[in-house]
Amino acid sequence: MLKLGIIIIYVLAMLVIGFLCMRKTKTVSDFFLAGRTLGPWMSAFAYGSTYFSAVL
Repeated sequence: MLKLGIIIIYVLAMLVIGFLCMRKTKTVSDFFLAGRTLGPWMSAFAYGSTYFSAVL
């Protein structure tokens, strides 16, 4: 019963986060390019993690 409660809380939290983020995304470009607001460090970390994921 505890496991089911944890899963339900997790799903509800993901739905709330999704609805909150949905308000910021206006166009398809915002969705795919993060509204062109990512800084250089975030872009570098995203590139690095994508690269290491492909290599390993």
